[in-house]
Amino acid sequence: MKRYLWIVPAALFIAVSCTPAPVHEDTEHLSAYGRAKSLYLQGSIEEAKPLFLEIFKAHPEFHQAGLMYGKACVLSGDTEEAKEMFEILLLNYPGYPEAELWQIRNLLNTGDTEQAGALLNRALEKDSRDPRLLSLSGVIHETEEEYQQAIESYRKALLFEEELAHTRLRLACLLLRFGLNREAALEIRKALAVLPEEKIGRASRR
Repeated sequence: MKRYLWIVPAALFIAVSCTPAPVHEDTEHLSAYGRAKSLYLQGSIEEAKPLFLEIFKAHPEFHQAGLMYGKACVLSGDTEEAKEMFEILLLNYPGYPEAELWQIRNLLNTGDTEQAGALLNRALEKDSRDPRLLSLSGVIHETEEEYQQAIESYRKALLFEEELAHTRLRLACLLLRFGLNREAALEIRKALAVLPEEKIGRASRR
């Protein structure tokens, strides 16, 4: 029996040797992102912008920070900074849907309907049912005085409005289940603005 005792310490040695060293993940940037996002949601755009940019520069792979910086730039009217950031994101992440969407909005804000239209067409090729893209298509057609095409695009976008209203009702039901009555009431009011009352009743019984 004693001749096998060496197996135990040997096995322990192998196990310890093969165990990866503990990884100390850097989560500080995640906390900073949370603070910046909170400021953004509170409307403190100018305070949030440098935080998002600092995080993205330190962690270029954290594309969410870059996207939020670009969005903040659009909302604060800093169109050139926004354009540059979205170009970086689309270079590193080709076809990044949110970056494309906000770049289109940004280009429209600058009056560059030609470039906005080209980017929009590429985005619609990948997702022709996105109501946000369809709405922007309507804006571009209207700007170009192509009113019939604008009407068609707006109508297509609104086809999804009822579907989203049903989603609001399902969310409201969950919020009520957890006692979040105020938030639930807000979602129900938004749904009521879109759905007829008989459809509200049917949706609540789903």
